[in-house]
Amino acid sequence: MVAGVPIKLPMVDVHTVSAGGGSVAWEDAGGALRVGPRSAGAEPGPAGYGKGGTEPTVADANLYLGYLEDGAKLGGEVILNRELSEEALARLGQEVGLDAPEVALGIVRVANTEMVRALRVISVERGLDPREFALLAFGGAGGMHACALAEELGMERVLVPRAGGVLSALGLAISDLRRDYVRPHLTDLAGAELEEVESRFAEMEEAAAGDLEGPDFARRADLRYRGQSFELTVEAGSLESLEGRFHDAHERRYGYRMEGEGVELVNLRLVATVPVEKPTLEEGPASGEAERGRREASFDGEGHFGGRWRCSIGSGWAGARRSRGRRWWSSGRRLAWLGPAGGGGWTGSGRSCWRGGEGVDPVTLSVLASALGGIAEEMGAVLIRGAYSSNIKERRDCSTALFDARGRMVAQAEHIPVHLGAMPEAVRAVMGRSPEPGDVFAINDPYSGGTHLPDITLVSPVTDEGEIAGYAVTRAHHSDVGGMRPGSMPSDSREVYQEGIIIPPVRLVRRGEYVEDVLDLLLANVRTPALRRGDLRAQIAANNIAGVRVGELIERRGKDLVLEAFDEVISYTEKRTREAIRNLPDGESSAEDFLEGDGTTDEDIPVRATVRVEGDSMTVDFAGTSGAVRGNVNCPLPVTRSACYFALRVLLPKDVPANAGTYAPLEIKAPEGSLVNAKKPSAVVAGNVETSNRIADTVLAALSPFAPDELPAQGQGTMNNVIIGGSGNGGWTYYETIGGGQGASRKGPGPSGVHVGMSNTLNTPVEAFEMEYPMRVRRYELVYGSGGDGEHRGGDGIVRSVEVLEGGASLSLLADRRRHGPRGANGGGPGAVGENLLNGEELPPKTSRELEEGDVVTVKTPGGGGYGRAG
Repeated sequence: MVAGVPIKLPMVDVHTVSAGGGSVAWEDAGGALRVGPRSAGAEPGPAGYGKGGTEPTVADANLYLGYLEDGAKLGGEVILNRELSEEALARLGQEVGLDAPEVALGIVRVANTEMVRALRVISVERGLDPREFALLAFGGAGGMHACALAEELGMERVLVPRAGGVLSALGLAISDLRRDYVRPHLTDLAGAELEEVESRFAEMEEAAAGDLEGPDFARRADLRYRGQSFELTVEAGSLESLEGRFHDAHERRYGYRMEGEGVELVNLRLVATVPVEKPTLEEGPASGEAERGRREASFDGEGHFGGRWRCSIGSGWAGARRSRGRRWWSSGRRLAWLGPAGGGGWTGSGRSCWRGGEGVDPVTLSVLASALGGIAEEMGAVLIRGAYSSNIKERRDCSTALFDARGRMVAQAEHIPVHLGAMPEAVRAVMGRSPEPGDVFAINDPYSGGTHLPDITLVSPVTDEGEIAGYAVTRAHHSDVGGMRPGSMPSDSREVYQEGIIIPPVRLVRRGEYVEDVLDLLLANVRTPALRRGDLRAQIAANNIAGVRVGELIERRGKDLVLEAFDEVISYTEKRTREAIRNLPDGESSAEDFLEGDGTTDEDIPVRATVRVEGDSMTVDFAGTSGAVRGNVNCPLPVTRSACYFALRVLLPKDVPANAGTYAPLEIKAPEGSLVNAKKPSAVVAGNVETSNRIADTVLAALSPFAPDELPAQGQGTMNNVIIGGSGNGGWTYYETIGGGQGASRKGPGPSGVHVGMSNTLNTPVEAFEMEYPMRVRRYELVYGSGGDGEHRGGDGIVRSVEVLEGGASLSLLADRRRHGPRGANGGGPGAVGENLLNGEELPPKTSRELEEGDVVTVKTPGGGGYGRAG
């Protein structure tokens, strides 16, 4: 019960992918074959419906290839027409340089790849391994795609229901009765009392016996390493066996186990099941006798449009078929595409349409770009689930990416903008240290590839047969790396040495073995070593999963094709970016904005940017920007690059990937020794979080004359960094950036209470906050009306008040937009400024204070600018 409202668990979690039968196939501006998100819908529908549709869809590809039957009636007056599908496919084929068969196979492959990407990421996010499950196919096209998806995911069984089109209704009629019961039981597993656990299970079994008649029981338990937030569910046999089962499950899921770490028992679960009498269903003939007809289907078996294969449709349950040693179950009233008769097996992904010497074709380009992006996303899911600090596991202040062997970014997950643009510098620094297979390097030095010291980057070579094929990279904000104040983000640092331990590119792992001396040195210089150890292990696990997935991709596609795809994906993205820049008018525009002091002075610090557009290239010149300052708002060049990359990304279509090609047309000129290209030993900790936002704001303002209708008003323009730490219970550090208002745009109002610009994190939930830190949340709500006026209002900011429950704590605040509100656009009003308070007394934007028990820190964040004149 929550506030008197019953919450029934478990629930069905639905994740949709724009790759259904009606999804339209098209060629994008970079020459890649895309499928969806636009749909032909029911009217006019796919071309093969004969209702006036002319664009090729997934259904048209399946019909042309023979997976759907030409002339079949779908209900009403719709009769499938293969000839119309072929005409639509041929028209698209002329655009992409492929014939109709290749286009049809390509559409199926692209759609399958998008579904595999979604299935893999959402399963890992929930701590599930898809190989341990069966894949259930339903709907009109489920049976035609399921086996391909299972092959890619390594799943051993596919279930194709007899009546997949009415799956839910039939399922309700034939499913066993099941109820799930859960009892929270948070305790160290080592100290768990067997009698108490048995009592909890007995209570649930008694409740289940009262709810159901004669149920069968299955006991389960949720466990995690102490400090993690995400649990794994294991079978609960004896209490003594739980820890071993959890270690095994964790190693299977994340690639490592920590035998010496404490394990927490979080929940006890009971599954109660009562078999119900099933309705009598018509029995079909046994396997081998189910065939009622034949038709030819096309199959890409040899790297080109291949032969014609028999496809059988049974009138009843067809039983088990085997393909490559795997078992596929099919239903006689629904088609399950199992592959060519007589053995072998069509993977559905097929093999590439790649033709040697001609580059990667549009189909393979789209498939591999999606696959590489999916690997980066899975890395992020593994890192977040395995992390210990709330900064990573709750706020997700981390990023993941893949690089090629030349140090060029190939794919990134949609994480933190200020992290991702600066990653190439870290990879190049590691490449200069002669990495070998099995190594993992750590780096945080802002002057040799890092951004600021709390952001620790791990770089691992990805190898194939002993050769480096690329690099897996994770960057995470660690909530303490030493330095003069808890949290390692002091407002009063004057040189980088005061901000924490500096890590040049150094091996944490050498040829698969931890370098314990290096790890011990790092942990001896931080206030929360257990959290740092756990977060670093989570980063290593994420890097390792990238190596596994790239290896699987090479095994399926071939090393030469995958490596060529690295080049082609980067080239494709550069082409898309240059096309977008080419659509802007040539010219030059300048803008200026200000930082509100640096912690040593409250005077405004100017940031000036001039943008030049010429043809398909762009230059950002920071001549006129302030020199480096005494405080810590200075930026190393990688952070400035990240802010410029972000501004460019705002101009690009959403479907343009972010990789080395995205940034190739952009040249950045930053005077050496300036605020935006600081040199050692300048302090930089706030440059990464605050100056990066002001750089992005300034560059976007300079870009606005080139695309006045496309760019929004300014958002809050600050991360509102709050850092509090103390020495109680062995030391603790809290770090958070707080959301605010986003700027409104021509399309509508700005969102409220979100992270804006160079940050893309979540918040720390109140429950997690109060459980982990000796503090209490007193207030947490929107500042209504703080968004700027206009035709479309800017988003509102947030107010968050926290009370410190122990003395001897230290506070640091790094914020901005406390004097200059975010600007509106096209006549819109500015957003309200933010405010910092300690016990009601106003504090400067950047300050540090000592705290006593009962002190209340309040941060009010700015609203976003409005768009257009009100009224």
